[in-house]
Amino acid sequence: MPDMPSEGVYVQNAVAEEQASPFKKILGVNFIIFLIYYVIALLLIQKLGFLLFLYPIQALINSILGIVYIFKKDSIKSSAFFLAAFLLLLVGFGACFIGVAGFF
Repeated sequence: MPDMPSEGVYVQNAVAEEQASPFKKILGVNFIIFLIYYVIALLLIQKLGFLLFLYPIQALINSILGIVYIFKKDSIKSSAFFLAAFLLLLVGFGACFIGVAGFF
């Protein structure tokens, strides 16, 4: 009969899933917000250059929240906000470049 995993393995997996949940939630909410104003800029304003002003503000807010959570000693939320800021700058620059280049 194969060895069954001990109860400690299940506890470790539950703790890992609990810690990953805020990380996924923070990144998900940030990109949903980005997607909402991306679609608004695309459909209503029809200029993606408008994103040039919005996504850096959102990235700045995420960076400030990352610093706040460093002082609160919550490393998971802090790293999630910093990663969200970095990814927003990366994706936002690409989206803005597409808008300025006239692909849409």
